[in-house]
Amino acid sequence: MQMRSSQRPARTSASLLHRALHSIINIIIIIIIIIMAAFTPNDDLESTDKFQYEIYLLGPCLLLGILCTEEYTLPEILWTTSIWLESVAIVPQLVLLQQMREVENLTSQFVATMGA
Repeated sequence: MQMRSSQRPARTSASLLHRALHSIINIIIIIIIIIMAAFTPNDDLESTDKFQYEIYLLGPCLLLGILCTEEYTLPEILWTTSIWLESVAIVPQLVLLQQMREVENLTSQFVATMGA
């Protein structure tokens, strides 16, 4: 599927640097969140939250980022991987809500808005 020229990011060195920094910052933040979530005790969700996002989301998104990139440069691969990660970011929340079986009204509206 071809992108329109108006949708495709410009190929200047400044835009490549910006996209590379954006991708690196996104990946660093995701790693920090994963580390914080792994070492923060939360008794309420530990019994419910068993979704292994490291296996089911991070690996496949990195693989798709490598396979679906336009150029095989590190900034381009990181940018494509971050796009794939953004597209599946709601999946762990949906799995948790399905396992809890009780969802507050505001939470369900937030998830519906994020998934739309």
